[in-house]
Amino acid sequence: MKKLTFSLLFVFFISSVTTAQVAINADGASANPKAMLDIKSSEKGLLIPRMTTGERIALFNTLTDTEIGMLVFDTEVNFFFVYMGESVDAKKLSAGAISLLEDDDGDTKIEVEKTADEDTIRFSVAGSEAFKMSRYGRLEVLNSRSSFIGEKAGVTSGSSLYNLAVGNRSMFSTISGAWNTTLGHKTLFENTEGCSNTAIGYLSMVNNTLGNENTAVGRLSLYSNTIGTNNCSMGFQSLHTNTNGTNNTAIGYQSLFTNDEGINNTAIGMMALHLNSSGDYNIALCFETR
Repeated sequence: MKKLTFSLLFVFFISSVTTAQVAINADGASANPKAMLDIKSSEKGLLIPRMTTGERIALFNTLTDTEIGMLVFDTEVNFFFVYMGESVDAKKLSAGAISLLEDDDGDTKIEVEKTADEDTIRFSVAGSEAFKMSRYGRLEVLNSRSSFIGEKAGVTSGSSLYNLAVGNRSMFSTISGAWNTTLGHKTLFENTEGCSNTAIGYLSMVNNTLGNENTAVGRLSLYSNTIGTNNCSMGFQSLHTNTNGTNNTAIGYQSLFTNDEGINNTAIGMMALHLNSSGDYNIALCFETR
C-alpha cells in the first residue's frame, strides 16, 4: 500500500512538472488548461495567510517588484492586502458594497456607513472629520472655524478665524484676518490681516490688505481699498479708487468713484460725488456732482 501511494505521488509530481499545472479536487478532474493551479470544492475554501498589521507591514517592507501581487489578510483591520510595488506599498481589497475608502494609515477617508443605514457621507482628512454630507443638500463643515469654497479660496488662511469665503481665489492671501465674509471671484484677494469685512461681487475689495469693517456690494466696489476702514460701498464701482479713506458711504453706480483719501462722505445716487478724491464731510443725494 505504501509502495502504491509513493508511486502515485511520484506520477503526480512528474505530471505537475511536465504540464506546469496542478489540480486540487475530490473528483479527479484535470486542471483548467489556462490555470497553473485549479482548486475545486463545494465544501471547503482557500485560507490565505493571516497576519497582524505589524506583521503585514514587516513582510511588505521586504518585498520587491518580483513579489508584486503578494496577498495576505490583515486580522486587525479585516481586509485583504495585495502588494503593488514599493511606490504604492499595498491596496485593500473589498468585496460587495464598499462603505469605506481610505488611505493606508486610515487617517484620510470617505465613509458612507459609519452607523447602520445612516445615509450620510463623511469626509475625514489627516485624522479629523472635515465634511458631512446628508439629505436635502446639507453639507456641513466640521472641526473648523472658517469655511472656504472655491479654487485656492483661503489657501494661506493660517490662523485666520471665523471667515467665510466663496469664490475662486477669494481671501487668497489672508493670514490672520478674522470675521470676513466674501462672495465672488477674487473678493478680498489681497487681504492679509483685515477683519470684519464683507465683500460681495466680482473683484470687490480685491486689493484690501489691512482695512477693517468695510462693506462692499457690487462688481469692483471698493476695488482699490487697501487700509481704509468703516466704508460702505453698494453699486458697480462705488468707492472704486478709495485706498485709505474712512467712514464713507457710497450707494449707486460709480458713486464716490474717484475718492482716495476723503473721509466722512455720503453719496447716494448714480455717480454721486463721482470726482471727489480727498474732500471730507460731503453729502450728495440723488444727483450727479462733478
